[in-house]
Amino acid sequence: MFLQDKYDLPTVKVNKSVIFATTPRSGSNMLCFSLIQTGVVGVPLEYFNHVGEMRAFQKRICETYTVFHYLNALMNRRATANGVFSLKLHFHQLATSLQMNPLHEFLPNCQYVYLHRKDKIRQAISSYIAYQSNQWFSLHPDDKVPEVVYSHDGIKRHLMEVMKSQNSWASYFKKYRLRPIVLTYEDMIQDFTQAVRGLFTDLGIQCDDEKIPSLPLTRSQSSARNEEWKKRFSTEFKGF
Repeated sequence: MFLQDKYDLPTVKVNKSVIFATTPRSGSNMLCFSLIQTGVVGVPLEYFNHVGEMRAFQKRICETYTVFHYLNALMNRRATANGVFSLKLHFHQLATSLQMNPLHEFLPNCQYVYLHRKDKIRQAISSYIAYQSNQWFSLHPDDKVPEVVYSHDGIKRHLMEVMKSQNSWASYFKKYRLRPIVLTYEDMIQDFTQAVRGLFTDLGIQCDDEKIPSLPLTRSQSSARNEEWKKRFSTEFKGF
């Protein structure tokens, strides 16, 4: 999604960069897809997720792949008219695709936004369901809820991955003495418009009120099943 050339933008001088540092199933698609619609914060996608359509996109914009060449190709095509470039990044992508190179050192005036979720068990359940169903986001309220069988071990494994990602980002920020803007999934669910407005204020990016979405572009994939599984898992798992 948003990888076709029709979403490429005219080349401008990039004067600000934003990295959305995220953990699995913390609302990053909900946030970033909606931010794209504002036209003032770049086109924040997982450009270092080297699978599927993203691999084809990488080949389309950058014939000779190095991190330096790829970033330049991205900034030439994915910065909005106000000079803002952004991307979304999971820690495992930083560790593998970028080999732990501090991406902010390659980008002008770079600021991190750390996106996470307070309720780690709900996050792990969401991650487990998305992984098993291969359904990572929904754009339509009438999309069917994916059929997935409950697995205590599967949810526990995803819970450990969530905690590992969170701890890894914390260590990374500490190592480079970074102070990211922090935004939670729960903030967005409570008041999406206010969460986005506050984010723009913290980033120092001007955005007209009419461009700030009242609802996210994607739809929640949670259902009564998620709550039932949380109760069941919480009863079974006493170590959290």
